[in-house]
Amino acid sequence: MITVNLRKFSWLISVFFAGDCCSQIFPPGDSLTLLQYDTIRIETEGKINRFELENKKQFSFCSQLYDLPKDCEASELWNCCKYSTNVYEMQTQTSAGSVNCLNAFKNGYNLTWFYTNDISDAKSMIDTMLNQFEKQVSSFKKKEIKCFVLNKEFPGFLCEFTYSDNTKMNHILTYGSFKHYNFSLQYSTTGSLKDTNDLPETVKKMLAFE
Repeated sequence: MITVNLRKFSWLISVFFAGDCCSQIFPPGDSLTLLQYDTIRIETEGKINRFELENKKQFSFCSQLYDLPKDCEASELWNCCKYSTNVYEMQTQTSAGSVNCLNAFKNGYNLTWFYTNDISDAKSMIDTMLNQFEKQVSSFKKKEIKCFVLNKEFPGFLCEFTYSDNTKMNHILTYGSFKHYNFSLQYSTTGSLKDTNDLPETVKKMLAFE
């Protein structure tokens, strides 16, 4: 149920990239040459192919490489941590990325980001997400926080959502820029989220908050 909810939230952000992919001006993202990918799925939209790519060892964010956790508490291998992205055949860079460790640990997590052409688009993504979340969940709490992404300070929100099935999740939502990248970033977990110490070691290398 939690995985389904996260996919819905990712879809909410993806509406900003909706439209004819041939006329889409893709924002600066991570070069596809940074990592080796497995192709999980190919879908055709019109006459254009879209590829779902996956890496189970590393992920890239703002051209920085990070190792995925090697340990996994899940009994099935496919539930362990993985990084995935979707690209059209004409793309040489990613427009988004997602690290899914939601079912890999008792208090799993998901980290999702989208690159944008300017920082105002990234802010609009976060604003739209918050508005949609508040409408769709049964309980919604939000407070403003300071986020530090790659050691740069940006505005952010710490949120607690309760879904209709009484599932609770905590979220950090922020947006910012690093070098020539503009991004929105969402961290979600079923565990506690009171300060940076509650973040997993992999995430701490790129994100902190207070």
